[in-house]
Amino acid sequence: MPKTGNVKVFNRTYRFNILIVHQKLTFLKYGKILMRLKIFFLLLFSFFLLVINSYGAMKESKGTPSAVIVSSKYEFPPVFEGVRVVHDFIIQNKGSAVLEIKSVKPV
Repeated sequence: MPKTGNVKVFNRTYRFNILIVHQKLTFLKYGKILMRLKIFFLLLFSFFLLVINSYGAMKESKGTPSAVIVSSKYEFPPVFEGVRVVHDFIIQNKGSAVLEIKSVKPV
C-alpha cells in the first residue's frame, strides 16, 4: 500500500502519493544509467571501427613490392663530347605493397 501525505495550499488540502514521487526519482536514476550505457556502447563501437580500420591497413601492407623495368637498355644517338644526355627509365610496381626506391647508381 503506498504511503500518502497531505499538503495544504491556500486553505485547500491536497493529498499526494509518495510512491509516485519515488517512481519518478527511480526513473531519473534509470535515465542516467541508460545515458551511460549509450555512451559506453558508442565508445565501444568507435573502438571497434578503429580496430577494423587498423586491421585493414595492416592487411594491405603485408604484400610485397615487385619492380618491373619496361626497357632496361637505351642506346643514345651520337652526340658531341661534353653534351649532356638524359633518358628516363620507366619502373612499374606490379606488387601489392608500396615500392620505395631509396637510391639509384649508374652501372
